[in-house]
Order: sequence, then C-alpha cells, then structure tokens
Amino acid sequence: SFAKRDVSSLRHLQYGAAPMPPDRIREARAKFPGGIEVIYGQTEAPMMITCMTAAEMADDANLASVGRATLLMDVAIMDDKGRILP
Repeated sequence: SFAKRDVSSLRHLQYGAAPMPPDRIREARAKFPGGIEVIYGQTEAPMMITCMTAAEMADDANLASVGRATLLMDVAIMDDKGRILP
C-alpha cells in the first residue's frame, strides 16, 4: 500500500535494524526526495554502530551498505576463530 500513502508531509526518512533490498531503497528514495539515511545498532552497543548520510545513500553503489563506523566505534570482520580479517 506504499504507493497509495500520502507521505508529502515527511521530510526525512531513516531506516535500520535490518537490510533493505536496493530496489526498495530506490522506491523509497523516489517517494522521499528529502533523502534517506541508514543506521545500524544493537542492544549490546549503547549507541549507533554505523550510519550513512542521505548524500551517501543517493549513490546507487552504496545501497547495500550500512555505512561507516560512527565516532568511538571500531568495526571489524572476523573469521570463525575471532581473528580480525584484512
């Protein structure tokens, strides 16, 4: 029912907590010209872990990303033994 909704009063949209398919982001971007931002966090972290600005979300190359680490956050990819990968 998204296409039928009047969202003209909304100026900004943030989403998080789960990945969104790039096609759905493009659809939302067309409906929210003010921009879309993504944030990621979790209960164990007392703040946002990563985020991406509306300007960064405007680039299709970034649509599958959750953004960059926020201030005071270290983000790493580890193997199944807990070793940080390059």
